[in-house]
Amino acid sequence: MDNAASTQCDERVLAAMYPMFNSHFANPSNTSHSMGEEANGHVNEARRLVAKNLNCLDSQIVWTSGATESNNLAILGSIKATQSAGATRNIHVVTSSIEHKSVLSPLEALARSGVEVTFINPNSDGQITVADIVASIKDSTKLVSIMHANNETGVISNIEGVGQILKERKILFHTDASQTFGKFNLDVRKLGVDFLSFSAHKIYGPKGVGGLFVKDEAKIQPILHGGGQELGLRPGTLNVPGIVGLGKAAEISYVQRETDANRIYEFRKRLEAALMSIHPAITVNGHQLERIPNISSVSFPVKQGLRLTDYINNIALSTGSACDNHDRAPSHVMIKMGKSVHSARNTLRLSIGRFTTEDEIESVISELKLVTRGLLT
Repeated sequence: MDNAASTQCDERVLAAMYPMFNSHFANPSNTSHSMGEEANGHVNEARRLVAKNLNCLDSQIVWTSGATESNNLAILGSIKATQSAGATRNIHVVTSSIEHKSVLSPLEALARSGVEVTFINPNSDGQITVADIVASIKDSTKLVSIMHANNETGVISNIEGVGQILKERKILFHTDASQTFGKFNLDVRKLGVDFLSFSAHKIYGPKGVGGLFVKDEAKIQPILHGGGQELGLRPGTLNVPGIVGLGKAAEISYVQRETDANRIYEFRKRLEAALMSIHPAITVNGHQLERIPNISSVSFPVKQGLRLTDYINNIALSTGSACDNHDRAPSHVMIKMGKSVHSARNTLRLSIGRFTTEDEIESVISELKLVTRGLLT
C-alpha cells in the first residue's frame, strides 16, 4: 500500500532490460562501431516511447536519474540561464508550499542566494488555485513550478489553466508529473508547460532513471558538467538498461493506463468507505473529485500521545512522502493544509498499484479495524 513511493517492476520491463546488461552492453555515445550504434538505437526507441506518452518530439526528452534530478535541472538550470542572460537581480519564482522536497529544496537554496521565491499555501482541499498563482505573479517572475498531482493527497492541479496564463506572460512553467506520467493522457502542448519531470519507478519501471521534457524554446543551462550527452544538458554515460526499462514501462502504461486506473479507483472507493465506517471522525484528505485514483490520505482521530503507525506491523504504508519518513517528521503537506502536528502524524497515505489484489485490500481493512480498537478518541 505504498505504491506512490515506488512500484513493483513489471516482469515485462525486466525482460526488456535484461539483454542490456550483457549482450547489448555497449556505450550508446560511441557510435563508431555497430555495438554502440545498437545501444544507441535502444536508447532512441525508449525516447520515442516516452515522447509518445507526452505528445512531444523525441528530441525534447532528456534522460536523468529520476524526477529529483529532473526537478533540480529544470529549476536551477532555467534560473541559471536567466542569470546568464543578464538578469542577476529581481528574479522571482512562484511555487507551492506542498511541493516535493526535490522542488522545495533547490528553491530554498535559490532564496538564500537572493532569488525571491513565493510559496503558495493550499486551501483546505489541498488545492493550489489558478487565482492564487496569478495573484503571486510579478513583473520579475521568471519561473512557476507547480506539481501536477500531489504525492501525498493525490489532488490534481489545473496545470492547463496555469499554462495558458503563463504562456501569455512569457513566464517559464515547470511541473513535477511524477505521480501522473504514464497514468494519465498527458499532452505537454495542451498543458502549456516548458518543463515536465517524471520517474520510471512510479510506473512499474526501475529505480534510478527518469527524464525531463524540455520545450525547444525554453532557456536552460546544465547544472552538471562533463560530457556532451543529452544535448549538453545532462552529462554522463547513459543508463541503457534503466532507459530501456523506462521506455518499456511507458509503452505498457500507454496501452493499459485506463484499465489500471478504473480497477484501482474501485479498490480505492472500497478502501475509503470501509475505513470511514470505523469512526465518524476519520477523514479522507484532499478534494474528493480532483484527485488521482491511486492515493488515499486518511486521518485518524488517535488519542493524544499515541502514534498509529507504532501499532501497524503488517501493512506497507507511509505517513507522507517517502523522502520525509526517514526522520519521522510530520507531513509538511498536512501541516500546510491546516492539520495539527498530532493529526499529521496520524495521517496515513495508502497508495494502490497495478499489482494490488482484492485480498490485499480486504486484509488492509481488517488490519486497520483491528489496530484502531482502543486507539481512537
